[in-house]
Amino acid sequence: MSDIGDSDKKRNANNGDSEKKRKNSIIIKRVTKVNGSVHKGAWKVAFADFAISMMALFLVLWIMGATTEEQRQQMASAVESNEIVEFDGASSILEGAGGNTLQEKTESASSTKKEEESSTDASDEEKKEALSRLASYYESQAQLGQLATELTQTIQEMKVSDSVVIEVVEQGVRVRFQDQAKKPLFDSGSRQLSNYFVKILRNLAPAFSKINNKVMISGHSDATPLNNAFYSNWELSTERAISARHILVQNGMLSDRVLQLAGYADTMPLQGKDPLDPVNRRIEILILTEKGEKELKNMFKQGPASEPSAPAPSAPPAS
Repeated sequence: MSDIGDSDKKRNANNGDSEKKRKNSIIIKRVTKVNGSVHKGAWKVAFADFAISMMALFLVLWIMGATTEEQRQQMASAVESNEIVEFDGASSILEGAGGNTLQEKTESASSTKKEEESSTDASDEEKKEALSRLASYYESQAQLGQLATELTQTIQEMKVSDSVVIEVVEQGVRVRFQDQAKKPLFDSGSRQLSNYFVKILRNLAPAFSKINNKVMISGHSDATPLNNAFYSNWELSTERAISARHILVQNGMLSDRVLQLAGYADTMPLQGKDPLDPVNRRIEILILTEKGEKELKNMFKQGPASEPSAPAPSAPPAS
């Protein structure tokens, strides 16, 4: 029993000593501070990106200033179409991979331009003949006669020869649609075309679509006055010509073939002795030659400025 008591005393004494040591011990806490010098290199990366961007900007500006507008357009088209661009003295890394380079396209375009310029040296007669064969352009008297014959055959097949007259004139071929008492082309006093006239124009429109000459469409009326102070034969004849043009264009004739459209009222009658004759109510289509087209255009060109006339010399004073 005494041994047990002695061991307890020793244990308690050891516990007391450890408690004293714990109370007397010094605790040291070390705080690690992060030094700001670790992040000092981040601005270099940002500055490098900025420098590269500025270098690219200056490079683009230099290229823009050192090239012409045509070269810039070629480079832009090459970039958009992913074409191969070859510089002077440099071979393409994709040579033989297929596709034409920008330089090849430029050379082919320049050669094509030279060929076009050389073709313009041909004589006017050769160009007119080629134009007549390929584009149905009628210029010479023989060609105009052939055109008149073809149109006359079409009119005869339609059985409307009494309403349509075709003749060769100095300015080209004139196709005249003239009114008749039994076969009117228009409603009385109206711009509305009759069904008979509309049918004729529809059947002739495919023939006009094959002619590349410019045409002039004119409307004419008789001398019958209209009971309208704000609507006269001038408006009536013009609107009838417009209606005829609409029918032709709707059925195949190109709209840009019409060079002039006009209304002449009753100022140019076919039958002057009888201004009320139905033949004076008509529509005329003049297929112009190159000469006739130029003459018509020259009428509306600005002439040379007239010089002011010099003042007449004054008489010397009487002595």
